[in-house]
Amino acid sequence: MLLNPFTYYSPKSLAQAVELLNKPNCKILSGGTILIANLKMFKKRDIKSPEHVISLRHIPELKGITSTKTSIEIGAMTTLDELQKSQDVANNFPLIKDACTHIGTTPIRNMATMGGNLTCRFSWTELGSVMIALNAVLKFSSSKGEKIISAENYFANQAKDEGILTKIIITKKENLLSAYRRIGKKTLIDKPSISLSVAVENCNDKLTNCRVVFNTGNGFAQRDTKAENFLNEKKVKDILIQQAAQNTSADIISKNLTDYKQHMCGELLKQALDEIMTCK
Repeated sequence: MLLNPFTYYSPKSLAQAVELLNKPNCKILSGGTILIANLKMFKKRDIKSPEHVISLRHIPELKGITSTKTSIEIGAMTTLDELQKSQDVANNFPLIKDACTHIGTTPIRNMATMGGNLTCRFSWTELGSVMIALNAVLKFSSSKGEKIISAENYFANQAKDEGILTKIIITKKENLLSAYRRIGKKTLIDKPSISLSVAVENCNDKLTNCRVVFNTGNGFAQRDTKAENFLNEKKVKDILIQQAAQNTSADIISKNLTDYKQHMCGELLKQALDEIMTCK
């Protein structure tokens, strides 16, 4: 299929990309798995396409995974395949690896990037809940300079454009336990109907800093503070998984959801907690 005409740019530096971003009606091309599909859809439905497409593929400073004593920094153009295969990611944040394993197919993971997944503004994409659970921060660059925003605040603000996402920074935690769960949805695109990311710290067999993040497909991922409050400061041996599942927040799981989805939110939390208790 021939696409509607646009001007294609392939800057070699972040500074060049930021300058190009000032052009009217432009779109950023990361891995391309979503944008290219959208361009085809625009053509098919006779919808106006972007006039300018800016590829980030050849900007080296946006790629790679750097591990320090206190954090892991992930370039926005790092592919999901690279995340899945990184030993540093697996050792410190297996939650990321688990989520990437469920995204698409091998060819998709070879193309799709972390930055593209986080900034595409499709609320169902998997890594949003993961980044909120891990309390990650996102670094953006624009003509106004650099901006750092927490993943939680970014998605609470409907993932609105902050410029070019350059880096994701996640602080390492001792005794971090986590689990990822999803229920798939049968569509042309492999996307979750419900996904759940849970991250907790185990301090002397007591759970602290619990972060329970649901994405029910009715908006961007958000924390379930009711479930978190139930889990926080509980001794591991005292946690009743069934009771924890009954303490999911009505604000999260009752927004126009079917009885089935409401039930499955609790079931996913039970599965995630069971895995965490087993791995403690």
